[in-house]
Amino acid sequence: MNILIACDVFFPDGHGGAARVPWEIANGLARKGHSVYYLSRRSSDQPSHQTVKGINLIRYAWNKRYFFRSLMQARTYLGQIANPIDVIQIHSPFTGLVLFNHPIGLNIPILYFFHSPWAEEYEIRQRFYK
Repeated sequence: MNILIACDVFFPDGHGGAARVPWEIANGLARKGHSVYYLSRRSSDQPSHQTVKGINLIRYAWNKRYFFRSLMQARTYLGQIANPIDVIQIHSPFTGLVLFNHPIGLNIPILYFFHSPWAEEYEIRQRFYK
C-alpha cells in the first residue's frame, strides 16, 4: 500500500506527541512493507527530499509570512510522487491544507488525527515561554 502522512513537524526535528505519533506510525507501516511518504515542513538547513528508515520524507520550506507560497511549494512536491497514493493520514491542520482539492487526494480515504487543541496549546506556550 502507498501511504501519505502529512504532519507539520518531523520527529526528531520537533518534539512532543504531534511529532512522535505520526513518525512511529510511519515506521511501523514501513517495517510491514508499505511505501510511506511523509510530508512535513522544513527549516532552511534541511533537504527537501530524503529517505529515512525506508520512509520517503518530503519537506517543504515554511515561512509564516508567506503562508500560501509555502503551501503551494508543498503541493508541487506532492505532484512529484510517482506512485498512486492509497490512503492519506493528516496529523496537522496546516500541512493537511495542502491536500484539500489536490488531485492526489481525490477519491481515496483520508484519515484525520486530532492530537490536541493546537490553538490553546499555542496560547499557553506564548504565556509561559516568553
